[in-house]
Amino acid sequence: MTTLPLVLLFFFVSGGCGLVYETVWVKQLSYVFGNTVTASTLVFAAFMGGLAIGSYLASRVADRLERPLKVYGWLELGIAVSSLLFPPLLSGVKEFYQGTLAGSGLPQGALFAFQFVAVLLLMLVPTALMGATLPVLCAHYVARAGGGGRTMGLFYAANSGGAVVGGLVTGFWLIARIGLSNSAFVAQVLNSLVGVLSLLVDRIVAVPARPPEDTAGGPDGPVAAPACPVTPEPSCPEAEAGFPEVGAGLVHLAVFVSGFTAMLFEIALMKLLPLIFGSSIYAFSLMVCSFIAGITLGSFASAALLNRIRRLITVLGMLMLTVGFLFLVSIPLYNYLPIVYLGLRLSLQVEFGTFQAICFGLCFAVMLLPTFFLGAVLPVAEEFLTRRARGAGEAV
Repeated sequence: MTTLPLVLLFFFVSGGCGLVYETVWVKQLSYVFGNTVTASTLVFAAFMGGLAIGSYLASRVADRLERPLKVYGWLELGIAVSSLLFPPLLSGVKEFYQGTLAGSGLPQGALFAFQFVAVLLLMLVPTALMGATLPVLCAHYVARAGGGGRTMGLFYAANSGGAVVGGLVTGFWLIARIGLSNSAFVAQVLNSLVGVLSLLVDRIVAVPARPPEDTAGGPDGPVAAPACPVTPEPSCPEAEAGFPEVGAGLVHLAVFVSGFTAMLFEIALMKLLPLIFGSSIYAFSLMVCSFIAGITLGSFASAALLNRIRRLITVLGMLMLTVGFLFLVSIPLYNYLPIVYLGLRLSLQVEFGTFQAICFGLCFAVMLLPTFFLGAVLPVAEEFLTRRARGAGEAV
């Protein structure tokens, strides 16, 4: 019995919940710090930081877990429970900031540093738990089915696709219908449901994470028979012969640079696009979902084509060069966005929802190519590292 399609659905829902939290937290923090643009920048930076911490810590132990799907279920339940603490903790931060710091005459830099540290601590536990889910699931399914980059790409695309849906639904419908607290509660219920269902699936299937052992072993008992050695050998068709030992370090550096570039790009857009589309939760949802949509498509396409790629490191280098080139080429396009937006606003007599859909298409068109190739980087890098790491979780 294969559980991959079902768990991909779980991860899709989990990604949607993540963007529900992010959108709600941006709005709630804007009431504390007084600016949606500042709040969105703080939340995005702290959100990514928490994900990185959780992913790193989980990758240290993911390959040693006997039942990773069970751990994933508990992680989802932990996300739901820990996110319940955000509103009361935020109330304490609001009281201290607005009552003590805001009128204290401290430099703007000091106030911003406090804001970032406060937001990071508020979000650390739920976002770290979110970040831990990908290494845990990849360790489970790569160990069983192989194809580290393809498997990771599918999970990444599913989670990002859910994030797009969750962000758009929350920003344009959910908050307006049921409010901020109830929107977060919906995400908490869905996280809990995913957690419980994951535990049930694990209990029913109860398949070990590691591949079955070959019963035709030597005199000392059964011997495991992996499809391809983790350390590249000349006889392994997956291995790229002749690649230097420093290759893994270079790939880690490439992934770091791509992530750093993505952060700079998105934070710059958080400052730029509100000048065009307005400083509102709608503008935030449009920008974030357009960005993630491009990454989703790139990740899915990359995962689908990995089996045809022979020289992973060459393709990774070409992807990085393409991302840099497209970022440079796309910069002048943003000079025309206000003109295009104003022209659409004045010429189109359509209802609010239709116009926002047009704005989403406009954002998506401008961001598509850079974000598409950004999304393609991670599955290729993961495939390269998985072939050389001791396990899939460590590679993530």
